[in-house]
Amino acid sequence: NSRHGFWSQAFDLTGLTLRRVNASSNGTAGNAGRGLWVINGTKNGITVEDGTFRNNGLVGIDISDGSVTNLAITGNTVEGNGDSGIGVLGAQGPGTTLVSGNTVTNNGRFGIEIKNPNGSGATSGPGSVVVSNNTVSRTSDATRAEDHAGIAVFKRAPDPSHNAAQPTGVVVSGNTVSGYHRMPSGSTGDGIGIVVEGLNQTVQRNTVTGNDVGIQVQ
Repeated sequence: NSRHGFWSQAFDLTGLTLRRVNASSNGTAGNAGRGLWVINGTKNGITVEDGTFRNNGLVGIDISDGSVTNLAITGNTVEGNGDSGIGVLGAQGPGTTLVSGNTVTNNGRFGIEIKNPNGSGATSGPGSVVVSNNTVSRTSDATRAEDHAGIAVFKRAPDPSHNAAQPTGVVVSGNTVSGYHRMPSGSTGDGIGIVVEGLNQTVQRNTVTGNDVGIQVQ
């Protein structure tokens, strides 16, 4: 497709399942696309499982502006997307958010990015935001000069009507993250395995190897 594979914008959304979907190679030069883009409003009950999101111009799976609860992104192959493999913005209660069991390889800047979360800090249950048991790697040279990371939990300019002022309460557990290095030339930043910022974050039982920086807290 000339831009996105699946696109939902500008209205509240309850109940969306993409199961065993291949949303790949969307977007053209100068019109970067996503495999799945759900943007704006309040989002409740999104499941993306066992799919393939490969070589999209911008992001493979992008749950974007607004807020989201009861989100599960599990068992997907996410590879070679121009910016991020998986992006989630505004994860919060009362439901759960789970990004687990995905294979995320050679995406442009971030493998998995969790932006402006407001999690409980728990490993399960209401309000939990958990990134677990994913395999995130770079096996080819970096394509971005600035900092890039396998798993990143951070603040983006929040929408005060939907998002917490500080990233809070994410559990990053049991992931394997490897191969994040600076560009061979012209680099202005580092390759980081896992980076977290904000309050009440937990990083535990991950295998983090072969990166410029293994785990960064900022």
